[in-house]
Amino acid sequence: MREELGNYVQFHNRSCVDKSLNTLLGIVLGIGLDGKIKPVERGLFNAWLRENEALCNKHPYSELIPLINRSLEDDLLDEAGRYKVVLP
Repeated sequence: MREELGNYVQFHNRSCVDKSLNTLLGIVLGIGLDGKIKPVERGLFNAWLRENEALCNKHPYSELIPLINRSLEDDLLDEAGRYKVVLP
């Protein structure tokens, strides 16, 4: 199964990356101005993390995933964190 996923990701790499990053961008932009992560947003982040787990050692995921994990620890995505996602 993992080999099949690797072949699929390699073949569709650019569109998969675009889709996953746009999904993450939508989640981040959906967080209110106070930066507090609501339970629904936490669920969306966790689903995104699961879907992109295989890419955690590749750029830009290697930078974004630790940022998301830190944000989930305290349910807060501050302005600086949002800029790191929104403005690569």
